[in-house]
Amino acid sequence: MVKRWVWDSETGGSNPPTLTILIKEKDVPSIEYDKNAKAIYIKIIESSPENHSHTEELIPDMVMIDKDKDGNITGIEVLGIESDNC
Repeated sequence: MVKRWVWDSETGGSNPPTLTILIKEKDVPSIEYDKNAKAIYIKIIESSPENHSHTEELIPDMVMIDKDKDGNITGIEVLGIESDNC
């Protein structure tokens, strides 16, 4: 079974970017919050550092996407998150 997760973000433009991630049932995403960095990291799938290929900037200075050597999205970092509740 594959789950579909869609994330939209307003960027001030007429067509905000949309990120669609298909998550296999065995993969359980996790979210970490770093209060000092004011960032969250969403781990989509487990991946070793050796399998990491590159990081893409989806929204400049705000959303980064980590990909493995097969092009799969392994994680998403969102910067500029401030919360006293985390």
